[in-house]
Amino acid sequence: MKRNSFKAEDVLLRGFPPEDREAFMALGIVKAFGANEYVVREGTPGDALYILRKGRVSIWKDDVKLGELSEGDVFGEAVVLYPHNRIACVRTERPAEVLEFRREEMLNFFKWREEKLFKYFVLNIISLLLDKLDRANERIIYLEHTFREQIAWLVGNKG
Repeated sequence: MKRNSFKAEDVLLRGFPPEDREAFMALGIVKAFGANEYVVREGTPGDALYILRKGRVSIWKDDVKLGELSEGDVFGEAVVLYPHNRIACVRTERPAEVLEFRREEMLNFFKWREEKLFKYFVLNIISLLLDKLDRANERIIYLEHTFREQIAWLVGNKG
């Protein structure tokens, strides 16, 4: 399966002037995690967006690994659009470091800037979410094709 070559962090802040980009990044709180630690747990209140600075994390739901994220990737971005409980777990594959951006602080950041900057931010979040949807669809198609091939093989070997 293909993966877009952009860094999600760059997409998140696309359209930001350098000074606003720098000021936004300064909101991030560095959090370090060891291997196999949870950054986010399914069902817990979502109140932050994360940028993965070091390491690798995996996304899990119902004991199924949905994917992996690497340095520069963003997760939890939907919390900016609406507060909600987390829909999946995010667990480190190896020691990792994230920048945590609290929802309230992000929204407060945009109160004191031009309205168009927040519009860029929301459009960028939608772009990131659409990319994740595209990757999920690719995975579903891949799994469906694999399933069909295995069924055909099983049926073919019974005769």
